[in-house]
Amino acid sequence: MIARMSEMTGKTLKEHKRTFVPENQSLLFRGNYFKELTPGVSMQFARGAKLIGRLCSFFEETLKETGCEMISVPPNMAGKNGFPGLMASLIENELKSYKDYPAGFCFKQMVERMDYKASAGVFGSKYFAGLNYWRFFDSLEANDKSYASFPSAIAEKMSEIGIDAKFVKDSKDEFKPGVRGILWAGHEQGDKAVLRCESCGYAATERMASKQLQKAEECGPEMPEMIHTPQVKTIKDLSVFADVPETKISKAIAVSAGGRLIVLMMRGDRTFNPHKLSEILEIDADEIKMAEDEEIEAKIGSKSGFIGPVGLGAEIWADSEIPVSGLMVAGANKKDYHLKNVLYGRDYKASRVEDLVYAEEGDPCPCCGKALKLVRGFELGSFANYGESFSEASGMTFLNAEGKASAFGCNQGRIDLYSVAGMVCQENRDEMGICWPEKASPYDVHVLVLNSKKEEQAALGEKVAAELSSLGKDVILDDRPERAGFKFKDC
Repeated sequence: MIARMSEMTGKTLKEHKRTFVPENQSLLFRGNYFKELTPGVSMQFARGAKLIGRLCSFFEETLKETGCEMISVPPNMAGKNGFPGLMASLIENELKSYKDYPAGFCFKQMVERMDYKASAGVFGSKYFAGLNYWRFFDSLEANDKSYASFPSAIAEKMSEIGIDAKFVKDSKDEFKPGVRGILWAGHEQGDKAVLRCESCGYAATERMASKQLQKAEECGPEMPEMIHTPQVKTIKDLSVFADVPETKISKAIAVSAGGRLIVLMMRGDRTFNPHKLSEILEIDADEIKMAEDEEIEAKIGSKSGFIGPVGLGAEIWADSEIPVSGLMVAGANKKDYHLKNVLYGRDYKASRVEDLVYAEEGDPCPCCGKALKLVRGFELGSFANYGESFSEASGMTFLNAEGKASAFGCNQGRIDLYSVAGMVCQENRDEMGICWPEKASPYDVHVLVLNSKKEEQAALGEKVAAELSSLGKDVILDDRPERAGFKFKDC
């Protein structure tokens, strides 16, 4: 096959005036792979469509090796209980017996990105090409084994095109049962922050990163003591007034979560993480809101800013650091007053002790104790292990070897082909432009006719391109009446 640049719609540019972050992806727009129609919405020209098709085929190899069958999917197929309609139909009609398992399906589809960022170019475009897969198993053991190995296989595949991708734990705003993670590649201008341990390799997004707890502090016999704290409005104010570090302040946050009022206790220097609470309560993150002052006063009889756990008539949850933090300063449930020398376990207990806060750079790694480092990068794919939850929610089962109805296990993933294209561009370039890795290059060979006005050169270019095409190579022939230097920059 020969693609002639003189016949392609859209022209390559000497420079692309629109600034994207990261900036090197502008080469994809300057080179006529993509064109931005409106901010955040891009189309693929012929070279871009060829690039996305090549990347799709590249990853499809791994999907096929693991038993996935390529299918074509109509857009916007809704299903019951959050289960995609097409998958539900396939299971009901095609996966009835244990003999039909394992099974897998993959398909390419344009996907709408709900949190798109126009300035991020292909990394944040409103619509992107996604290579999706669903895999089904007749046992949880087989399903979990599949989920544990597959993201690593895709990450290894990405290394073949110059991308150093890592699988890291993550969560989503919309709760669904199961375990989630993303494929992430580091870049200083990326929009996805990850906390990573350079010693043992632990990594998780900011939403889900955890930390190792310190050893429990030894405490003296001091008992709670009321202190008057007028004009204290913030944790910093209280730290200065009480002459204690913010780590010794027990901060109370009242939240309304799925119709429940819960008072969360955490260290004064920590930030509440609603995504972790969402996972624990199994509700969407947007169902967790800060309680209003009127609700706080009506339900627990305390004042916002002075809520404390001692004698509080409310459901209390404590962050996992509180029980090991020793004597602390906390609210006294009375305006302009706090209590010092408050000790968890002696003066109050929580209904639950959970990890409720964001981990931060410098916190000890939960696996080895070394300091975590905050690094930025881009999300290139997402993965989820739903176990038997979809089978149970939809009521769909299969007949096992004993002839009894049994729940199936499933896991699912999506590779963002636009972001992968952008990352290939970032990791494979020089001062002249993109240096396409062989396995990601839109074409196998790029033939340049340096002076198309000379008939002998034009004829030779056609001959070379035809010979290469006859050998099974995908060829792009630059037969445009442009200067040689301009053509070299477009290679």
